[in-house]
Amino acid sequence: MGLFNEVVKGFVNGFVAGVTDNGSVSQSPCGLAAIEQLCRELGWSVDERVGEHGIVLHFRDPLVNVRKVLVTCGESIASVSTFSAATLSSSRMPQEVLGYLLVRNHELTTAAWRVLASDDGSASFALAYCAFIGGMNAATFKYICETQVKEANAFDTKMKAAGLL
Repeated sequence: MGLFNEVVKGFVNGFVAGVTDNGSVSQSPCGLAAIEQLCRELGWSVDERVGEHGIVLHFRDPLVNVRKVLVTCGESIASVSTFSAATLSSSRMPQEVLGYLLVRNHELTTAAWRVLASDDGSASFALAYCAFIGGMNAATFKYICETQVKEANAFDTKMKAAGLL
């Protein structure tokens, strides 16, 4: 319960601190600069850059070695995404996989599963979450990233056990 309280407190404090008395947004770091500041506070390095508005963080994962978390930013919104290692044929997608993802989406608090269809007929899986940058502190950002990494690992572990990875 303590970590959840810290995450909620961080969101509320960040949101309140980001709004001035007249209701306008204050001039704290925006966009990618704010996310990079959170990474520095956590002692995390930026492992890859994606254009001017994105970074990739690498996390150790016992199943796939490195689990990548993509963070893309607008001025005030960040999108955090983590990808499964599984790729399946869109035309032969087991109903159990889709059912599992729907149930997990109901249970997850800081992400939702998406199925990404490609032109070649394959489907991949990603967790995604959008957050107000001003509402995040380091603890909140850490919770979002680490929760996605653990969730993606759990999904891939199930896919491997089913012979789908």
